[in-house]
Amino acid sequence: MARRTPFRPSRIDAVEHDLERWLLLQTRGGVPELVLVGVLRDYADSIEHRGFVPRTSERKSRVTNRLTRRPRK
Repeated sequence: MARRTPFRPSRIDAVEHDLERWLLLQTRGGVPELVLVGVLRDYADSIEHRGFVPRTSERKSRVTNRLTRRPRK
């Protein structure tokens, strides 16, 4: 069963806009799009597994997992 979000659609739109702007800044700074996709997938996986956004202290294990796991098909 899907959970209901406490955010209004306008707030979700604003968050999406901010994320899009951040992604664009990263690509303009030379970060390849596929690297960003991998980072976003890692965060999505962590959120689905843990139920919250991973904190900075968990960054090292997340990077290690990304470097050692098999690529998605």
